[in-house]
Order: sequence, then C-alpha cells, then structure tokens
Amino acid sequence: MPRPAGRRPPRVAIFSAATEFGGAERYVETVAADLAARGCVDLTAILTPSLAAGGHGDALRSAGIRVITCAAEPAGRLTPASVAAAGRAVRSARADVVHFNLGSPRAAQNAMVAAALLRTPRRVATFHLVPALPPASGARGALKSIARRSRWALVHEAIAVSHGSAATLVEDHDFPGSRLRVVLNGVEDRILVHRPARAVDPARPVVGALGRLEPQKDLGSLIDAMPTVWKRHPTALLRLAGDGTERDRLERRARDVDAAGGRIEFAGATRDPLGFLARCDVLAMPSLYEGLPFVLLEAMAVGTPAVASRIPGVTDLADDDTARLVPPRSPAQLGEAISSLLASPERAAGMADRARRRVQERFTQRAMVDGVARLYRVNDTA
Repeated sequence: MPRPAGRRPPRVAIFSAATEFGGAERYVETVAADLAARGCVDLTAILTPSLAAGGHGDALRSAGIRVITCAAEPAGRLTPASVAAAGRAVRSARADVVHFNLGSPRAAQNAMVAAALLRTPRRVATFHLVPALPPASGARGALKSIARRSRWALVHEAIAVSHGSAATLVEDHDFPGSRLRVVLNGVEDRILVHRPARAVDPARPVVGALGRLEPQKDLGSLIDAMPTVWKRHPTALLRLAGDGTERDRLERRARDVDAAGGRIEFAGATRDPLGFLARCDVLAMPSLYEGLPFVLLEAMAVGTPAVASRIPGVTDLADDDTARLVPPRSPAQLGEAISSLLASPERAAGMADRARRRVQERFTQRAMVDGVARLYRVNDTA
C-alpha cells in the first residue's frame, strides 16, 4: 500500500555493534540497500569506527545511506559512557525506529538502553547468532533470567533469522515468543541473476572455508579432516578465507597436519565471497552453531557443493538432498563427506543444482527485506 501523499518516510537507524565484517553485516548491506532503493524509509547506519571507515561503511554510503560512527561498547559490559555515546548517535539519527543488528544476544546493550531513555517510538532487533546457554539453577540462574528479561523489555519486537535461533532465544534466552518472528535470510538478487562462472581445476581440487577464524566455526576440525581427504585426493588444497583470533592456533595446527607444506592455505579476509566460492570444488562449513549462514546460502546459490554441520540454522536451509550434512566435531566424517563429493563430480553437481533451485524458491532477497519492512511497520513493500 503506498504512503499517503505528503507523509515523510519513517526514519530508521540500524545500529550495529560489530567491529569486524561478517554475515550480520552482509545482512545490513543487503537490507539497507534494498530499502533505500524502494524509498519507503529514510535510513541511517550507526557503526563502530572500524566498520564505518572500511568497506562496509563505503558500501552503505554508496547506496545513499547516511553513516554515523559510535564507539563500541566494552565487551560484555554496560557502562554510563557507552550508553551516552550510543545516545548521541541515536539522537543524531532522529530515528522513529532503531533496529539493533545483533551478532550475539548480548550485543548493543548500550544502544538499547539509550534508545529507551530517548523514548524512540519503535525499537526492534534482528538476532543472528544465538548460542545455547548452559543450565543455570538457583539464585544465580534466576538473576540471569531477570537480567535477560529486563533487557528484552527494551525491544518491542524482533526477528530471528532461522527457526533454530528462534527456539534457542525463547528457551535459553527468555525472549518472549509473542514478540518474535522468523524471517529467513535471503540471497541477493544479483547472485541469482548473474552468478559467477565456476572456475575449478580437476588436477588440484580446492576445499574452501569462508568466514571468521573464531572458535564457533571449528575450523580445527576441518584441518584435522584433511588427512582423510588426502588418502583419496592427495593433491587437494584446503583454502581458508577469513581472519580472526584463532588464526595463529590454526596455522600451528596446519603445520602439524601438513608437515610437507603447500596443501593448506590461509588466504585472509575477502570482499569477493562469490568469486572465492566459484573457485572451490567443495565448501566446508563445520560450525558448532549458526543463525542462517550466508556463506552456505551463497554457496548453494552459485552452485558450489557443500558439506556442513547438521545443526539448527543449517537445517533450516539444507538437507541431505541439497548438501552433505555431518555431526559437528567429527573430523573423520567430515573428511569422508568431502572425499565422496570430490570423487563423484556428477553427483556433486546434481546436488548443487537442487540446492540452487531451493534457494531460488525459498530464500530470496525480496522475502527477507519485506519481513524487515513489516518489522518497521512500513506498509510499502513494493
């Protein structure tokens, strides 16, 4: 439904507390650029200095989105200074809606408090990664539950990007189910229209992993899986694209596993994920937990066969007909699944074709952005 003539579009500020680029930031780029093109909202992005000054900030500005810088809150702590900094940024945006883009359930607490104190009319959130919490009983568990419920009282409504994340949010993190909706991530239209050409070399198959080098991704299990792969495919190369706190440990592990060297490559972070995926024979994603992973979504969209952990979020996206799914923390099974795909290119290609059709049918950019627009209570989703 079009807006009545003369009514200004609602002002929306998307607040991200991340200091490194990842899937949650790719979500912001896609959603914000689409909404800006529709003209149904007036958008501002509030980013930490490292992302505002880098490629993420540049991508948003190139889409016509205003970018404001706000210093990151101290990890895991809520301080008066961090609330004041977030308040200045939110006030500068003059927002009718503040959208907290949360890489973890504890992110952006300062912004939630600041937006509530400023009486921003509508405060919403998207939850990406939602890890399960260990059981906590007695007085300590009760106090933690009270703290979480107090935090969620600052948010009017929220999106979980997968059914698995939604269940964990309600069961472990005490988020009210009545204020939570599932809006599945979607792949950018341009990928489905103009997917990059596959560029693989049968003489040197590439097993790729793309993402942050952090414990959640469990890339140590992938490195440990490679001797199983090399038994049948001795020339296979493992290429890891990304950076993070685990890099030094993973490099040491790689030297132990590949003593001769040359078969495990650390490629660093990339701003061309599609090109990277197009050069992989198999994508491996042995994560311990995920929201709804863009890396797997994009691999399926470009036609790269995938092996991934059988975990919530992944199973929202793929099944045994569209990917090889293995238990987490299982290097031997991971290696066997990779080897079987490398050994059967025709079977792998058929699986990849089915995966691409699934993305085209169920995981579109339009459906994702329409879901976000409804969260803002914007009627015009044309």
